[in-house]
This record gives sequence, C-alpha cells and structure tokens, in this order.
Amino acid sequence: MRAEHIEVIPYQATWPLAFKQIVAHLMPSIAGSFTRIEHVGSTAVPGLVAKPIIDIDIVIAQVSQLQTLITSLAKLGYYCEGELGVSQRYAFSYEPTTSALKLHHLYVCLADSLALRHHLALRDYLRTHRAAREQYAQIKLQGAQLFANDIEQYNRYKADFITDIYRLAAAEK
Repeated sequence: MRAEHIEVIPYQATWPLAFKQIVAHLMPSIAGSFTRIEHVGSTAVPGLVAKPIIDIDIVIAQVSQLQTLITSLAKLGYYCEGELGVSQRYAFSYEPTTSALKLHHLYVCLADSLALRHHLALRDYLRTHRAAREQYAQIKLQGAQLFANDIEQYNRYKADFITDIYRLAAAEK
C-alpha cells in the first residue's frame, strides 16, 4: 500500500489503541509464529506529527518462519511484496477498503536485521529526545508541503536527519 497524497497530522492519542486493535486482529492467525510485534514509525512516538498510518514490525528469529507468516497472513487478505530493497524486511500489502482497521504498513523483520534495529533506534531516540522530535516534526511538515504527491521525494527529504538519528542512537549505547 503506497500513499498517494502525503498528509502529516498532529499526534493522535488513538494511535496506540489502533496498533493494539490491528495486533488483536492478527493474533488468532499468527500466534506462535513470531518473536514479538513492535509499533514503530512516527505514530509510535507520543507527541510527534505523522502520516496517519500505523507501522508494524512482526519480528521473527529465523527466515524459516517467514513462509508460515506469509500463509497465515494471506488468510487475512495480506500478500507479501518481498523485501522491496530493504534486506531482511518483508513488506505486506492489503486492500484497505476491505478492512475496518486503521490504515497500516505491515512488515516482517528478522530479529537481527539492520531494518529492525533502525526502526527501533529511530522510535526510541525520538521518544526520549524532545529537541530531536521537534526538529523531525518540522522536517516532516516541510517535506509534506514540498512533496505532497511524491513519497520518494518526501522520504529523501527526511533521509539525512534519520541517518543522523541512527548515528546518535548508536553513540548512546
């Protein structure tokens, strides 16, 4: 699922609940086939502006678990799009018109993958560093204004800041 128009809105206190509702929807089909599920992305950072789309990482210990998840998620209307250029992060799409759930991006990530480490580092750093969160909010708002219909340009606009956060988060460990 790709955004056609980029909308960045103020933080919504309902986003953590929406994450829990999506997980509750998934659980009967995927229980026992993953390590944990993480709410990532801007909607997982209290106080941060975001596109109103919940980002979810289902974490697996071994790639051998992936096929079980692909099969289980397919029964719920999800289909695997593959890595889409991000190693060890498998993207899943669905038809949002057929779901009563909040719009979301669903990924399966290997527990030791760089993709998962990046998702968690960005989320956790922004949760604990107000100045960085505020700076990122401004970048997101400016990017959405400049590139309202071009997700690739919007993502490139944010990329340097995000890379800096990865570096800062790693330096704190």
